[in-house]
Amino acid sequence: MDALFSYFFPGDCYVKVFQEYQFFNRECLTIALSRWLSLSVILGALGVKFPQIYKIVKNYSTESISYLACILELGAVTFSSTYNYEKGFPFSTWGESFFISVQVLIILILMAVIRQHVLIIAPFLIAYSAGVWFLVSGLAPGGLNTTLQAIVIPLMLASRLTTVLTVYNNGSTGQLSFITAFLNFIGNIARVFTTIQETGDLLLMATFISSLTLNSIIVLQFLWYWNATAKQSRKRD
Repeated sequence: MDALFSYFFPGDCYVKVFQEYQFFNRECLTIALSRWLSLSVILGALGVKFPQIYKIVKNYSTESISYLACILELGAVTFSSTYNYEKGFPFSTWGESFFISVQVLIILILMAVIRQHVLIIAPFLIAYSAGVWFLVSGLAPGGLNTTLQAIVIPLMLASRLTTVLTVYNNGSTGQLSFITAFLNFIGNIARVFTTIQETGDLLLMATFISSLTLNSIIVLQFLWYWNATAKQSRKRD
């Protein structure tokens, strides 16, 4: 139990709160909130792809799922993980990227099996593992992980802008999930706060602020096109 309290109230905060009874110490409460938000984001990421994995296995189909899209997502979350690891930032500030990368790998393996591309699985996993090891081993040239983290921003922006433009052109949010969009929006808000509080890294902050901006547009599109989407659903029924 002490270890749990020490996580939420590290260093002097443990003494101030539990020994000096400064229960409303602003600095310590801010740190505790940041740690709680980080833990919530990571726990949410543990199963964020499981519904997709379940659907693939259940239907034995990967229809509308693109190798390219999955590989780009894998690259984005992997580069984010290796950058944070190299910087020595706490796992609580980037753990969701690690868990999402594992789930995307599972989806890619399922795609290869279902599409009868089994022979590419082993070489791909070996190449991916070797690449990750190279980036975290200290052998990578100085600044490489920073450059790769910077690439995450345009990759993420391109993905979100495509969604925004598709919804605009269709005049409907179609099969997009409001819950997923809203959770992404809330997660981005949490990550902006935890990044400011625990790392202060400007590159990570730019990534989350950019994502937050576009995710907020997507959430607003749900509200704007809510009636149009409902009408389309009734027509299909």
